[in-house]
Amino acid sequence: MREYKFRGKFLDDTSEWLYGNYVYIEDDVFHHKIADKNGLLLDIDINTLGQYTGLKDKNGKELYEGDIVEVNEDIRRAFDLKKIMYVDFIEGSFLLKDEKEIKWNLLRCFPTIVDIEGKARVEKVGNIYDNPELLKKGK
Repeated sequence: MREYKFRGKFLDDTSEWLYGNYVYIEDDVFHHKIADKNGLLLDIDINTLGQYTGLKDKNGKELYEGDIVEVNEDIRRAFDLKKIMYVDFIEGSFLLKDEKEIKWNLLRCFPTIVDIEGKARVEKVGNIYDNPELLKKGK
């Protein structure tokens, strides 16, 4: 059973990443919040909301929707993937995409992408919010 958690950028001047449970509150306006580990509800930019995939990269970093990854060369050759791709969540599945199209269902190919230690054979190099330029480099 995988862990359900989210991240989003804090709506303040620092734009730091917040991690925890996603909370949606509707009163007079809509509020999108992350409940941190202490239960504090903090407003986030809904455009940066991303769910944890349940997988970690080869260095043990958690992979979230919106993360940019460098794909292992063996996997690239086997599946005709680009070197730099990003994680997206569409219609109930976590996918690897390049700038133009969906390429690979991340969880369906779980045995192929995950090594014997349970880490994905990709390396997290950034995310589409802070480092969009990385996608243009990833041929």
